[in-house]
Amino acid sequence: MMFEPTREAGLARLNAFTADGASDYGRLRNFDIGPKQPSTVSQLSPWIRHRLVSEQEVLAQILNAHDPAHTVSFGKRFSGAGILKVG
Repeated sequence: MMFEPTREAGLARLNAFTADGASDYGRLRNFDIGPKQPSTVSQLSPWIRHRLVSEQEVLAQILNAHDPAHTVSFGKRFSGAGILKVG
């Protein structure tokens, strides 16, 4: 993944993760499923760190797009990793 420092690129990454990885995050985040497969981690850190995408936007989009029962692991990891304390 290449970091393009724009809000548009961050939102595109968020959309890709929402569609491809968020629901499998808890089950697959500790596995390398190969370079040709969608990532099972969000890869959103650069955009969050530089405040181009907010933590609230990420959580809201993930929770609105998926059954909360399937995203509990992501929510816990996201907030527990200190990401919500950035800034």
